[in-house]
Amino acid sequence: MPHNLALMAAMEGFERLFQANPLPLRWLRNTGLKMVNQMPEAKALFVREALGLSGDLPELARLDAR
Repeated sequence: MPHNLALMAAMEGFERLFQANPLPLRWLRNTGLKMVNQMPEAKALFVREALGLSGDLPELARLDAR
């Protein structure tokens, strides 16, 4: 459950960030995405989380449990 709450909070944050139009928030969003794009380790971490390969997941939600 903590993993779900963290993921929900992150998605809510992304939604708010991408809905925002003020120039400072657009700059922050674009700069952050460019920085992560240049960091292979960070990109790999996000991909593993998105694929359900890491994190505190219930057994049935893990890919290796199937």
